[in-house]
This record gives sequence, C-alpha cells and structure tokens, in this order.
Amino acid sequence: MHVKTLSDPLSQPPSRYVRDDGLVIENHRVPFGVIAMVYEARPNVTVDAAGLCLKSGNSVLLRGSSSAQKTNRVLVKCMQEGLKNAGLPADAIILVPPHTRENVKELGQLRGIVDVMIPRGGAALIQAVVQNSTVPVLETGEGNCHLFIDQSAREDMAISVAIDAKTDRPSVCNAIETILVNEDWLSRHGKQLLQALLSKGVTIYGDEAVQRLDNRVKQATEEDWAKEYLDRLSPLNVCQV
Repeated sequence: MHVKTLSDPLSQPPSRYVRDDGLVIENHRVPFGVIAMVYEARPNVTVDAAGLCLKSGNSVLLRGSSSAQKTNRVLVKCMQEGLKNAGLPADAIILVPPHTRENVKELGQLRGIVDVMIPRGGAALIQAVVQNSTVPVLETGEGNCHLFIDQSAREDMAISVAIDAKTDRPSVCNAIETILVNEDWLSRHGKQLLQALLSKGVTIYGDEAVQRLDNRVKQATEEDWAKEYLDRLSPLNVCQV
C-alpha cells in the first residue's frame, strides 16, 4: 500500500471511554516532533522512514551509512524539492552526514531537540544507540532471524525459501541465521536442503542430527544460536526440532 493512500493518523477522532466512576478517558494522537532515524546500508530506508514520519506529522533527521551516502543525498534532495513544491518546509527532512560514528552518539544526546530515536539494523547498531542515548529510543528487534520448516512443507518451496532468505541479501538484518527443521521433514528432505545451501557457498553449523546427514556440517556451539552473521559465507545454524 502506498503511504499517500493511508488515512491521516492525526485527523482521526480520539478513542474515548468512561470509567464506572464517571471519569472520561480519551486517547489523542499527536506527533512526536523530531525523529532521528539511524540505519545502515539500505537507501530504501531513507525514503521509507521519511515518508512515514511526514505522514504522521513529524520532522526527521536521517542518519544512514557511509556506503550509501551519495544515493541518500540524491533521495533527500528529491524529497526536499517535493516538500517545497507542496508548500511545506524543505528542512522537515534533513540528512545527517555519516562521516563518523560519533555523530550517532551526538544525536542521542540532543534531548530537548530530538524527541525520539529509532535505530534500525543489526544488534551492534541498536545496542550502541540504546546504551549511549539520553533521548528516548524506540528499540527494534535485533536481526537474529529464524526459519521453521514444518512437517507439511513442500520440499521445493522450503528449500527455495531457505536459499533466498539466507543468500539473496545476506548483509541485511532480516537475513536468516537459523533454520529449525521438523524431525520427520529432516529425515525425508534434509540432505537435499543441506546440499542446496552448501552449493551456494553457505557454511552450515548444526546439531548432531543435522551433522549425520552431511560430513561438511560443523558442530554448532551454544554461542552460535544467538549470533547475527550478516554474511553469505558465515555459518547458518540448522537444528532438528
């Protein structure tokens, strides 16, 4: 759905109810004010974040990564021109230069100027923002993602999903790190799953049941199950359940 087709959240009437003692309680929607969005490589987040912030009546400071800074500059320039054409202040969207990591910490210390910070990305980025900010933080989930293959899953579809979820964009925070496989499905299709992943250059760490299916599977440790790898050639954990 396009953001422009969404209803204006600020124009909706407040929710309201009356307690038994006659007290009337209303829930009014208001903008945060200035949102600082801190994120990593993907420049599509630049447009996603700016659009959603504006739709909800907020200004936004965008701090992307240095790897996408040229693309981000062009995107923000286009959006600022669009704001001018719409009769809105162009600086409702501002790009923060990503030259040093210190400016992320500085954003987090601007209490009274920045109203809320939203980090989006890997575990290291999120924890750096949470631990160093005096500004309120909306903490998103860390990128330790799991795929579960149920007993009823079609072999071709399950293998296709597993390969895509691990290898298509392995550096993003929603790439999978662990596959949990139903015991019966693993006995029927596990070798094919492992072969398909290994042929794509994926290193697999597994439990004993998975190791028995292919001697190239390495022994998984307790620490492996909580890791965020962000790399095609780093381990993918596979476990029988």
